[in-house]
Amino acid sequence: MRIIIPNKKTVEESKKIVERSTEDLFRSAAGGIVQITDIKKTWNGDTMSFSFKAGVAFMSTPIDGTVLVTEKEVTIDVIVPEMFKHFISEEKLKGGIEARVRGLLA
Repeated sequence: MRIIIPNKKTVEESKKIVERSTEDLFRSAAGGIVQITDIKKTWNGDTMSFSFKAGVAFMSTPIDGTVLVTEKEVTIDVIVPEMFKHFISEEKLKGGIEARVRGLLA
């Protein structure tokens, strides 16, 4: 799943926002039903790689991806496991993440 959001903040400001809010984006986009654990984040220039475990009910699955921050946009690439899609549609998840990031970057 790829999400591209226009960005009007500096790269450094946007990186700080992304760093603080990565796991919250998924939790809030899924309506608060997801438990996030084992969070890992690393930066290589303006690209952050992340991974965590997302738990719903009695199941847990790893999720990983990247966030590229530029002066013009923030691009989020994440692979949503099939198991996860049984609990929330990819469209709903994408819409929730996009709305949240737009709000944070406003």
